Amino acid sequence: MRSPKEPIRSFPYLQLGRLLGLLPCLLLGLLLGLLGACSGLDTNHDYDPEFDFDRLRTYSFRAPREAEGMDHFLVQRVEKAVHTELLTKGYRESRTPDFLVTMSSARETRVALHESGSWRYRHVDVHTYEEGSLYLNVVRAEDRVPVWTGVAKAVGTSGMTMQEKTDLVNEAVHELLLSFPPEQP
Repeated sequence: MRSPKEPIRSFPYLQLGRLLGLLPCLLLGLLLGLLGACSGLDTNHDYDPEFDFDRLRTYSFRAPREAEGMDHFLVQRVEKAVHTELLTKGYRESRTPDFLVTMSSARETRVALHESGSWRYRHVDVHTYEEGSLYLNVVRAEDRVPVWTGVAKAVGTSGMTMQEKTDLVNEAVHELLLSFPPEQP
């Protein structure tokens, strides 16, 4: 047993220089892990491969009353985000559009089970969480036939502040519209 005045022995693998050299790598790993955990956004899209997306120049939104499952403020956030994204892609809003953008949303409560323990003792944790989905559709204006559709899903959407909701909508719309217009062979 060591006396209180006896110095603590250092071990060769705990050298301060070595630890400081690893610090940037550890911080980067932690930062990337946190960013990955914060971005629980999953997107998917599909489209009509026969449709010529190059002929689309102008757009409009379907009336907000047709945005199923969405409250007024969510419709405003989505429209603003879609408008911003489409403008950066060279499209312009028009009263006589080539295509219409429709939207809807859904919110589901999900249940996750986590089992732990051994053959003698079993413990089950039950966790519920919210999953929100945003659906965007592009339809031909002349006949209302869908030509592109996308969905973004995010976990943990309940209890968000207004700014968090706006940021999530902006991110979801941006991620969705990365695939619009689709690259065709």
